[in-house]
Amino acid sequence: MEGRYSEAERLYRRALQIQEKSLGPSHPMVAGDLNNLGNLYLTEGRYADSEASLERSLSIQEKTLGAGHPLVAGNLNNLGNLYAALGRFSDAEPLFKRSLEIREKAFGPDHPEVAESLNNLTRTRLHAFTHGTSRPSAVKRTSPKCP
Repeated sequence: MEGRYSEAERLYRRALQIQEKSLGPSHPMVAGDLNNLGNLYLTEGRYADSEASLERSLSIQEKTLGAGHPLVAGNLNNLGNLYAALGRFSDAEPLFKRSLEIREKAFGPDHPEVAESLNNLTRTRLHAFTHGTSRPSAVKRTSPKCP
């Protein structure tokens, strides 16, 4: 598997280099490449590299697309997943909350991406409570009850 990660990193870095050269370092497509690279690093357990890539991606997206864009929500979700993996639940929770708010506004309360954000937020709150880092808090449910 290590070889596949190395090959994936090489290809992502090549794509990033091409996009930066042709579109500039602050283009939304560069942010997409950085997001992909950050997720690869997360999978590999390269947390510092993941954080740097995901934060740069988020910064580009917020500046070019706006803070309420659905792609920003996806990046917030990915950065939240990194922080949750590191046990940094108090850092992950506001990212998941913001992702949820963006997705509900963009897609409505019953969209699968809203469900993903609800699941991530709830999981983070439960882990934080289990690990003694916070008190449980309710997740506002805006969609109808499940059968």
